[in-house]
Amino acid sequence: MRLQHYLSILGLAGVVAGMACGGGGGPTPPPPPPSISSISPLTVSPGDTLTIKGSNFSTVASENTVTFTNPSSNTKPSTVR
Repeated sequence: MRLQHYLSILGLAGVVAGMACGGGGGPTPPPPPPSISSISPLTVSPGDTLTIKGSNFSTVASENTVTFTNPSSNTKPSTVR
């Protein structure tokens, strides 16, 4: 009887510990959004290299995309602000 009682308490402790460690079976929260700390150079022309530094970017390079839109139809170099 004592062994069965001990095993019941041990099993309950395992369930509580699993829930405390995130093992509750709930959905995984989404990762935080990327945060940009710097962009350089600030003025670029088509074909130039632009460096964006920050945190929370994907470790898979193809999952990190940047899109620049130009609301006007001119093709002058743009400045990033």
